[in-house]
Amino acid sequence: MTDSHSSSGRKSQPIQDGPEPYRLTEVQHALDQSISADETLSSICYQLRCSVFACDWDGWEEAHRECMLSNHYRLTASGCLKRMAMGDWHETLLMTLVQCLYLARRADRIKQGYFHRLCGSAPEGFRPTAELLLVWNRHAEAHLQEAMVGAQHLLGTRQWTRWMPET
Repeated sequence: MTDSHSSSGRKSQPIQDGPEPYRLTEVQHALDQSISADETLSSICYQLRCSVFACDWDGWEEAHRECMLSNHYRLTASGCLKRMAMGDWHETLLMTLVQCLYLARRADRIKQGYFHRLCGSAPEGFRPTAELLLVWNRHAEAHLQEAMVGAQHLLGTRQWTRWMPET
């Protein structure tokens, strides 16, 4: 994405210590792309959930729960960015943004494990659809990672590090 600052080379510089509010739009765009991929993933999950196969699959409920959590965390982070665009930069809002981005990524990684198991045990007729879960989950996580990097620039290293969840 190009903006008025990319011609000055700011994108290639290391992360600054202070906030860079002009990055808000690019972070929101990356997160919107991640949400869009997660929406597609949710539709595939529901399609499979309606099948007899998925209802009998061990781990399906856990995978479905992680799908709902990742949706929730992405939407909450998006709401934080929209409030920031309106001038609300309260520290608890920044904390919520950072933690929700991390929690969405965690849910994506847990889902990926469940989806690998599903692909390995899926009947032949369901395998192509099950494999789409992996593709769309990777797509959602890649855009989420882009949003996370942008959000770190947006907030500045100190604020980002301050609100990172403990691992």
